[in-house]
Amino acid sequence: MGQAATSEAEGDWPSSWFDGSNVANEEQLALFEQVASIPADTFLAAARAPRAELMPELWEFSHFRALSARHAQRSAAIAALSYRLIPRACSESEFWRVYWAHVHTALVASGLERSGAFTREVLMAQDDTTTNAIIGTFSRHQPFVDFATREMHAIIERDAEDDDKLKAGIRLAVDKGVLAANPPVEDVKKIDVLGKSAVEVAGIIVDALGDCAASGCVVVLQGLSGTGKGTTVDRVKAALPNAVTWSNGNVFRALTLLATKRCATLGLQPNDEGKYDMSAVLSPALLAEFIGALDFGWHNEAWDIRIGAGLDVCVSQVANTLLKEAVIGKHLPAVAEQTQGEVVAFASAAAAKMGGGGKVVLMEGRAPTLEYVRTPHRFELTMSDPVIIGMRRAAQRMMALAVNMLRPLPDSEETVIVAALLKAMQQCENSR
Repeated sequence: MGQAATSEAEGDWPSSWFDGSNVANEEQLALFEQVASIPADTFLAAARAPRAELMPELWEFSHFRALSARHAQRSAAIAALSYRLIPRACSESEFWRVYWAHVHTALVASGLERSGAFTREVLMAQDDTTTNAIIGTFSRHQPFVDFATREMHAIIERDAEDDDKLKAGIRLAVDKGVLAANPPVEDVKKIDVLGKSAVEVAGIIVDALGDCAASGCVVVLQGLSGTGKGTTVDRVKAALPNAVTWSNGNVFRALTLLATKRCATLGLQPNDEGKYDMSAVLSPALLAEFIGALDFGWHNEAWDIRIGAGLDVCVSQVANTLLKEAVIGKHLPAVAEQTQGEVVAFASAAAAKMGGGGKVVLMEGRAPTLEYVRTPHRFELTMSDPVIIGMRRAAQRMMALAVNMLRPLPDSEETVIVAALLKAMQQCENSR
């Protein structure tokens, strides 16, 4: 009772199975003998996998080989049972999978409380604890590793394409004189997130802010997709009551609103798809006019963007109505392509205002645009093992499908959850 767990090299079952020691006492040694006494003709049929790692799909005999050899050497009954069944009735690997399933069941029946189970609660949390649990369960499952590797390559490719598009938008802004060619970028603190939870990463950032966490500042967070930027921002925001997040999305939508209104004012007619020819309203002069019609400040007792040009509304008032109309969605890509620089400059100025007003402004995104935000509080999330990026994305995709499969069930044990995740992985692969 209270004895620390030993390693598998010294113990009698995996230390992750139960809290406390994994060295068998006399009573538990007797349980192993009882397992060995199960009739050979029912030994294989009676076993049911009580843990994910003992399921046929996830079983890795190599991780149990040393433990299995120890049990066989210590017990003549276990050695004899294995001799009777291998290879006549089953392979060596399958024999030991079934044996350990019986052992686990017997130990639980004796009163040991299992630990480390993948519960329904963990799955339904749908956060970094869920993805970490999925990775922990499947990290040695080769089909999952292959799936994750493909996801990793896809992420890196998409990020490179996105960076190229952002850089093209920045070059356009530089040519228009909206942005400087070479901004003075402050030092970036890199955080390797491998093996760290989002809470731990957020703690590193909060600690690095020092007194500014209370007085207000601007924090930029960059990194590849899949490194956990969004989750980390959520954790920092939860840790700091004065923290706010910034998104450029509604700035682009507000500019699109102004551009489409100008199209109507000019008497332009949309085509059969309901789209205007935007070239007439995306000149540098008109874009400067549109961005000038947006005023970020303290409006109606809150930080907000007031849209002028005869509209006189705040973004918070129309974010889910006027700015979500179909006409905005149709023209948003064309406007965004031409206004990267304007929006970056606007966001930087807005963040500086809020930071000076006592807020910790959290801005996450890609380096090409964040370089234009002036702040000494710059962080980049990295992953020393890039395959983990793919594993996180693969886990997120599997999680979403498995949650829908299991939501109608009031309770699901670990093996049911893992079976749903395996099915979800297969569905993801089939959709390639």
